[in-house]
Amino acid sequence: MSNIVLPEKGDQDWDETLNADLTTLNNDKVDKTQEAADIAAAVAAHVSLTDPHGDRADAASKYLLHTDPSVTNSRTPTAHAGTHATNGSDPISPASIGADAAGAAAAAVSAHVALPDAHGDRADAAAKYLPKNDATVTNARTPTAHASSHASGGSDPISAASIGADAAGAATAAVSAHVGTADAHGDRADAAAKYLLKSDASVTNSRTPLPHAASHTSGGSDPISLAGIGALAAASVGGATDLQPHGNAAAGSTSRYADAGHVHPSPFWVPGDNNLLAATYDPAHAGTVTSQTNANVAGKITLTKVVIRQSITWSNVWFGLAGVDGAATLSNCYVGVYDSAGNLKAVTADLSSVLTVNPVAKAVSFTTPFTAAPGTYFIALLLNGAWTTNSFTFKSSGAGVSVNAGLTAPNLRYSNLLTGQTALPATLSLASQTSTIITGGWGSQWYGIS
Repeated sequence: MSNIVLPEKGDQDWDETLNADLTTLNNDKVDKTQEAADIAAAVAAHVSLTDPHGDRADAASKYLLHTDPSVTNSRTPTAHAGTHATNGSDPISPASIGADAAGAAAAAVSAHVALPDAHGDRADAAAKYLPKNDATVTNARTPTAHASSHASGGSDPISAASIGADAAGAATAAVSAHVGTADAHGDRADAAAKYLLKSDASVTNSRTPLPHAASHTSGGSDPISLAGIGALAAASVGGATDLQPHGNAAAGSTSRYADAGHVHPSPFWVPGDNNLLAATYDPAHAGTVTSQTNANVAGKITLTKVVIRQSITWSNVWFGLAGVDGAATLSNCYVGVYDSAGNLKAVTADLSSVLTVNPVAKAVSFTTPFTAAPGTYFIALLLNGAWTTNSFTFKSSGAGVSVNAGLTAPNLRYSNLLTGQTALPATLSLASQTSTIITGGWGSQWYGIS
């Protein structure tokens, strides 16, 4: 822009100077207008250039648009949670995010649970609520009686068709119609010629077969062997034909069965010879009289062993009373039987009155007979009272302790045990057998069984 010099006030050349300045200003205005046009043309030319600054080729890799999401505030930050942790560089407190401190919830629940009635509904809970698994709130439960509701006139009727049934009377009508047909199944015309009644004798198992014995013979179609029917060959059958009285041998045959009623010969006495079932020995051997003082025997149980070799019904015991003491005062005197386990099997009534009269072989009866299986038994004698030693005696063999040779309790042949007894006890401990009063032959008394 040109320099403009203003005239001093009162200068003679004021007008000329002012005009000159106006001319200068006008010229400058023209120059400025041209200059602006030139600048605009230069800028337009500059803008139209492809890369006037030489930096557009890699601008995308060097610069961002001002609208790029990465230069805005609303963007996803990089991972930085650790900075907000309790010990991080930018910690966040529970309160600042509306949270409780760690453990506060658990403590609150524990305190709540510890309250006796936190919700105010426990006092009458049983009367108000049901467990969720209560049988009354499940579907699989027995409904209350409601059959009438399904009846024809009920509130929830069930039709015959809906349950797969025929209407009332339909079956009866169908059967009646069927029965009324002359030959409903088409098999009545010749039924008698074609069928049997189920009760016909020919279709039962318990019927008489047709004759067919020939089929079971040696050359038959269904032979039966002798062994198959438990038979022997013809040469092996037949029994003894020369049976002899008891004790005598029957000749018989070595190839034949013995007759069921046969007996083996015996040169010795057997209990049956005296119509006895068993005995301690042959009564002919009871040729000795044995006795004991009441002080030595009273209240003690004397046992004499006997072996039963076949099952019998034992009702009586026989003994030989050699001498009696009419002045004796006896009481609580018994004979009984114990099995090998020491169990009392039978006992007599009190024999006190029997033992003071009539010195003969006597049979005394048990109050209740019993079945004695094969095995070992002990005849028990219990005496109590006062008597004269050599007047009150029994028939015996006189054998002493030698009869127990090779034997020990509870299997002694003659023995005694216990003291002060007034009755035979229900059980005895046979392991306690002794022979303290057997030395003089006491215990060898003869006994028979019937």
